[in-house]
Amino acid sequence: MAINTNKTSEFQEYYCLINEVQYGPYDVASLISKIDRNTLVWRDGIEWIKASEVIELKKFFPDPELVVIQNTSTISNEITPSTSYPGLYCSSDDKIIFGLCGGLSHKFGLPVGLIRIIAFFSAGFFYVYIIGIFLSKYPTKK
Repeated sequence: MAINTNKTSEFQEYYCLINEVQYGPYDVASLISKIDRNTLVWRDGIEWIKASEVIELKKFFPDPELVVIQNTSTISNEITPSTSYPGLYCSSDDKIIFGLCGGLSHKFGLPVGLIRIIAFFSAGFFYVYIIGIFLSKYPTKK
């Protein structure tokens, strides 16, 4: 454990071990520019210990924090309605024939397979796809 003596740290002389070679003496400012948190340091009143364990040097070597990065490149299984395009439109990415089912799926947040089944079994199947000729085409996949 680190021991703090009565001398102020700005007047302490520190030594460090870098590649098993002793360097020093250094004042705090000079020492910090030459070492990292795991470098062994010594001063009067303490044994050779890691710089991050010396009380007056801890502030220069804060404990590393665990950083969790969320992977945003995965495709989400959630289906959410889109308000990015006005009115009805066809999908330029998810299309069979004219992409109307892909556009409806994107617009209302429903699975495209469900929309295709409804369109196929509806009485106006032919007319649904004819409408797709005249609608705008927009990308629906990110």
